[in-house]
Amino acid sequence: AGMARGIARHVRSPADGARLGAGEILVTEGLDPGWTPLLARCGGVVLAMGSMLSHGAVVARELGVPAVANIHAVFVQVPDGAVVLVDGARGAVYVERP
Repeated sequence: AGMARGIARHVRSPADGARLGAGEILVTEGLDPGWTPLLARCGGVVLAMGSMLSHGAVVARELGVPAVANIHAVFVQVPDGAVVLVDGARGAVYVERP
């Protein structure tokens, strides 16, 4: 639950984690335990795969990070560098258009 607004950052693997700035929105396919340090740094999470009980959603909840999972074609729907609003309570991601 919760809301976060920030810059979307596409991260395809934990090795690319340096691309993610503090408070930015982590946009990726799915998470496993190796991603946990990135969850502690981001402002929100948008995932292509997963559900309310997936690893990414559970860890995000534990850390108080708003998360939305199961967004088809996440790298197309949420452009890298776009300002987005992640609404974890509604399960919605809003991309702000210039």
